[in-house]
Formats: sequence, C-alpha cells, structure tokens
Amino acid sequence: MILVLIFSTKIFAGGVTDNNDGILGQILVSTGKNQGAKSEGHWTDSGFLKGDKGDAGAIGATGQQGIQGISGQNGIDGKSGTDGKNGTDGKDGAKGDKGDTGKGLKDQYKIGVEFVLKETKRVEYITYYNYDWNNDSREIGFKIKIKLGKGWTETKIEELENRLNKLEKGKEQQ
Repeated sequence: MILVLIFSTKIFAGGVTDNNDGILGQILVSTGKNQGAKSEGHWTDSGFLKGDKGDAGAIGATGQQGIQGISGQNGIDGKSGTDGKNGTDGKDGAKGDKGDTGKGLKDQYKIGVEFVLKETKRVEYITYYNYDWNNDSREIGFKIKIKLGKGWTETKIEELENRLNKLEKGKEQQ
C-alpha cells in the first residue's frame, strides 16, 4: 500500500513540485507559483542556458618532477653451508704371485713343414708351420718367395731343353 501511495503522490524536489515527466537534457524551472513551502515548476530544454563557446584556455605550466623515493636496503646475505668431508682413499691391492723364471731363448730345435700353394717362373706362394722343442713355440704363416736369378732347377731344365732340341733336329735331318 505504501508503494501505491508513492507512485500516486507528486514528488517534491527541493520544495518544487514535479510531475516527473522530464527527459534527458532538460532542467526543472519554477513557474513562480508558491503554495506555502511548495513551488510549482515544469521541465524545459536546457539549451537556452548555453552561451557562446569560449576561447581555448592557455597551456598550463609543466609540472615539476616529484622527489625520488628512498632506495630500499639490500637484504642480508645468507651464510654458506659447511663443506662435506672428503672420503678416505682406497687401499692398494695385494701384490700378485711371483711368476716362474723365464727360460730365455735357448738354441732352437725346429721341425717345420712348408706347402707351395702356387709357383710361377719368378714367384712362389708358400704356407708353413714350425715347432721349436727347446722354447716350446709354434709358428704358422704365409710367405712369398721372389726369385731374382735362375735357380738350379731352371738351369737344368734349360740344359735338357737344349739337348732335346738338338736331338729332334738330328732326327729331322736323317
């Protein structure tokens, strides 16, 4: 019921009675009628209050820079931690057993076998195996033999070929 009363009753603004129908940009102007403590007014466009546009104002002075604040103090450095202890050094290992006395190289008593894999007029390709009884050593290897001059067998073969050639010539002449 109070709500209904508020909407049906005229609203007062500073002692001036208002019908509450103003729009944006309007102002409430008193009519001059007074009814005791109340005055009547109406809403009017505020455009009549505007005067000519004024000149631009002068540029103001540049402001002064403010005082610098006080620098804060640096914090206290923390303490360094203590160094850890070094570990103990390891012990040397035990010495090894003494080895047998070496025999050294004694006179060699060898037995060996050689196999000629291929032979040409000037080169031989040979594989071999040798065993030394005195020094208990073994050798297995491969060697290439290069012939620089005529060997005994080559000389004998040439002599035989010459004799055969003479015999064949003699047979042909008979």
